[in-house]
Amino acid sequence: MEAKSFIERVLENRGLVIMTSLDVQGAFDSAWWPGILQGLRDFNCPSNLYKLSKDYFSNRTVVMTTNHFTIERRITKGCPQGSC
Repeated sequence: MEAKSFIERVLENRGLVIMTSLDVQGAFDSAWWPGILQGLRDFNCPSNLYKLSKDYFSNRTVVMTTNHFTIERRITKGCPQGSC
């Protein structure tokens, strides 16, 4: 929101805005969820967004299935939306 506000002010004054974004492959493979949640608390994240994030990270499992067996493990880090 801070970036959005900054950009809006600059554009209102007919200024130029240049933004760079990085898409780092594998950046979230080791993202530690408790650290993310602590960061949200430290920055006074609105409680509804904090609770949504906390719920998103809760009770996550990974399942590996082969021809002979299936293994299921609980996970506490990484990118839960379908990463390898």
